[in-house]
Amino acid sequence: MKDKLFELTKLFRRHGGIFENMTVGHRQESGYYCSVIDSHHDATVFCPENLLVDVDDVGINDAGLFIAKPENYDTNIGFLEKYFSFHFDEALVGKLLEEKRQIDSLSEQEQLLLKRINLPNVIDGMKDKLGYVKNRIFQFHQITFEPLGKKVIMPFVTFLNHDRDGASFIINESGVTVTGKFNGEVLAHYQMGDMLMFLRNYGFVTNTMFIYSLPMQIQFPDGRLLMIDNDISKFKRIDGKYRWPDVENKDGVITVSWFPMYFKSGPWYPARVAAALSREFNIPAEDILYSVFRFNLNALLPIAFSLKDSENSYVQMVVSSVERQLELIGGID
Repeated sequence: MKDKLFELTKLFRRHGGIFENMTVGHRQESGYYCSVIDSHHDATVFCPENLLVDVDDVGINDAGLFIAKPENYDTNIGFLEKYFSFHFDEALVGKLLEEKRQIDSLSEQEQLLLKRINLPNVIDGMKDKLGYVKNRIFQFHQITFEPLGKKVIMPFVTFLNHDRDGASFIINESGVTVTGKFNGEVLAHYQMGDMLMFLRNYGFVTNTMFIYSLPMQIQFPDGRLLMIDNDISKFKRIDGKYRWPDVENKDGVITVSWFPMYFKSGPWYPARVAAALSREFNIPAEDILYSVFRFNLNALLPIAFSLKDSENSYVQMVVSSVERQLELIGGID
């Protein structure tokens, strides 16, 4: 594996990529990762625009992902084919097929409890095995490349794992970059999701900056309805930095794009959002907080207790994520 990685790295650089002051390793359980060589200097990975692969150009077979439209990649196709056959190989297909098998074998009780937290993730190709694998890999590895308005896979950048304190992606017309000083593993910050969102979209358990309420609704005595969604893509910023949910009031229905239950940098955050809704719509803030926390705890606690002894590996991962979600909601960080 080391020899293949060495050759791949040389090819990546030859085609315009940057991979400096770091190495790639592999763990049996969690897969690839990158480690810094000298923590006193910046580690940088840059995938140029010419090496970004449009997900619409990607196919799949039993051996893994492959580029189905090689004519779109000119002289870069040789490197890209080698990268895809290395990173998205038969072993990864097998791992995700096993994930699908575990999901397909959920008991009726497990299905009922997981449905309350919007799991398992239902994606295109759920019934078709290889379709499931393909779209699951896309969930793990694609990013929206805004200059071209398309979803792409980024060779070498996809080796980086997530951490809530990791470096942000720098996206511009030239490509995608992650850079910074690191101590040990080189880590990127994927998105602002919470524990359950990361499990749903990326298939692993991790600490997060935020915890969000599950989708829910609150009926008030005056007939008004407060609907809380779970769409973190809809937000605005206040004070120049804090993310704030979008709010819409129409025909007696108040819709909030998301509601925070935890924020690593501000334990006051849920109360502040509730207070803002209270002022705007004359709803007691304590009623909002009580209803939100009660609803979420009623959905999460049965999973943590009733399913903790499940032998299903997918359920075990869900239980770990739910337990961590509950710890963060409770202030155990």
